[in-house]
Amino acid sequence: MSQHTDYDALSKITLGTTFPVLVARSGLPIDVLLPDVETGPSYAGARRAISRGGLRTLGDLAAQTWGDLRDLPYVGTGALAEIESLCGAAQRRDDVKPLDVEPEGADAYGPLTQSTSPNPIPEVIFDPISVLTHWGAAVAGATTWREVAAALDAQAIPPDVLEALENIGTASTGANPQSAGAILREWVDELGARDSDILRQRVITRSATLDDIGTRHDVTRERIRQLESHLKDRLGSLLDSEKAWHPVRWSVFDLKGRVGSCAPISSINDLDLCAIEDQLLLHLAGLTTKDFTNTVNRGGFVVPESDGLAAEPDGVIIDMTKLEAAAEDIGVLSEYLSHLLTLLPVREIEGSYVLWPKNMVQRSIAHLAARQEPMGSEELFASSGGTSHRAWRNRVLEAPEIHRISRNQFALRSWGLAEYSSVVSNMLQLIDVSPTGSLWLRDLTESLERDFQISPMTTQAYSVAPAFVVNDGLIWRRSSSEPYAVPSDISHARGVFRTGSQSASWLLPVDGELARGSGRPAPQELAHLLRFGPGESVSFEGNRGRVRLNWNERSHMGPTGSSLRPLMQALEATIGDHIRLDFDRLANRVTAERVIGTDETTPLHDLCAATGLSLEPATEARLAIADAIGSDRDSVVNTLRYRGDDMVADLLAALG
Repeated sequence: MSQHTDYDALSKITLGTTFPVLVARSGLPIDVLLPDVETGPSYAGARRAISRGGLRTLGDLAAQTWGDLRDLPYVGTGALAEIESLCGAAQRRDDVKPLDVEPEGADAYGPLTQSTSPNPIPEVIFDPISVLTHWGAAVAGATTWREVAAALDAQAIPPDVLEALENIGTASTGANPQSAGAILREWVDELGARDSDILRQRVITRSATLDDIGTRHDVTRERIRQLESHLKDRLGSLLDSEKAWHPVRWSVFDLKGRVGSCAPISSINDLDLCAIEDQLLLHLAGLTTKDFTNTVNRGGFVVPESDGLAAEPDGVIIDMTKLEAAAEDIGVLSEYLSHLLTLLPVREIEGSYVLWPKNMVQRSIAHLAARQEPMGSEELFASSGGTSHRAWRNRVLEAPEIHRISRNQFALRSWGLAEYSSVVSNMLQLIDVSPTGSLWLRDLTESLERDFQISPMTTQAYSVAPAFVVNDGLIWRRSSSEPYAVPSDISHARGVFRTGSQSASWLLPVDGELARGSGRPAPQELAHLLRFGPGESVSFEGNRGRVRLNWNERSHMGPTGSSLRPLMQALEATIGDHIRLDFDRLANRVTAERVIGTDETTPLHDLCAATGLSLEPATEARLAIADAIGSDRDSVVNTLRYRGDDMVADLLAALG
């Protein structure tokens, strides 16, 4: 038989039938079967079965059937296997026939290893362990296993001893102790309903309050607290000192060792987390599970601060050496380092782990640090997880850690790459470092394209900004002695009408840009009429709010107006309408009107509304408008159309 014996099939067979030695030595005390607990296995299950069955001699045991033993309280398969192992060892060591006369006492026979037959069988060394111990004693005087091991290292080993070593490596240990789970399940099953509730809902988990359990069992919360404390003390005492709980202690020790302070739940896949015995085993090991992070960790475990794990100089890439040291300090096993990373606010980028903050600018810094190369605006924005490209760009441009190295590429400032601030700034920088203070426009264009990926067309467009002078292919910075000539021919300025020596009206279509609140470029000719130039700005207070006109000398677009969206809303204008702004430079005032034409109004009325001019009498309207746009009477309609004022041209043509 073996540890897999089917005891149910043997339930009606006596142990004396299975092991004749029990009958032959029936008068001996049953203790001769059991080893010294101080020097060998405890056989706790077998001892429990013998005690609960009231068995005193080998004869008592021989009379028992396997079914009798199995039916004893709290005797399981493990205990039966231990009894089988003990009886089998006795049978092998004392293979004799039953005696005709029952002995009067145990002393008449001595231990089981001695034969009392007329012709006793001499003791023969046959098991591998005996071979090793006898050989060690013979060649080296070994009396301990340590000395036997030393002899094996120091001596030439004969063939039979080598065979014994090989047999030990492949032989069954014969050990079949009760499992930790079975011991814990047996202990839990012996608890009363109240203690079982306290164990499950207060000791292992905190799923109920003292009051909840007290109400359920009709006792005070203080009594439940006392019982809880008593249960914890009992568990601690059993784990520390109960000999039958050796397998539990070993399992707890193993569990602590293979989990460490923090590990993935897969590290305890051999446990059934729904079974009370495995829940109790986790509790005894001081471990808890967290499903939302797929983690099992020791009580009190705290994830290390990620900021202290970053490497210099960027301070965002995780230094794996620091992480390994931190993990070792807090008891995380090296094989679970990757799991620890899942608990940190980091992301893997280009093979590196980087701190991954919530701030989209810091995320952009992290991506750049991981890539270690410049990134385009669109790619960097997408990596940041932002929702508004404009908001992201504005914040990135304010970040001291990042700068632009071209119009659409960003880099970390710590890399020391040349900074791109704007097209004009880079143009001026190259011009200023030139020995002559000027450059050929062609050479400037090529340099900007090579160093900052600025297209030649962009450089050409910005070269007309008031900050520059371009002459015969050379470009240089404009000085105060070279004033910019503001264009004065208003015949090309769409929507602009001169209404006085320092006053003008500006007719604007309401479109999507204006409705979004974007600034509106203003014709340079309007600036001429209102007497301001590059590098200047002027504010006009009005009936619908303030309007500010500003002219940046580095802009190639001319002056720009502030957002007109508030005026549009105040006038209740919608896309497709027109707004007229009447500027008075002397008073710095502006009047805003919505231009409305209906079937009931005349072309002359609509012309006055569109231009801000007084056109009475109607016969002089053509001449007045021609004078207001710097044209002549005969070509005024064509001039209006040429500059894009088709609505005014149509109204004037309708007058005849």
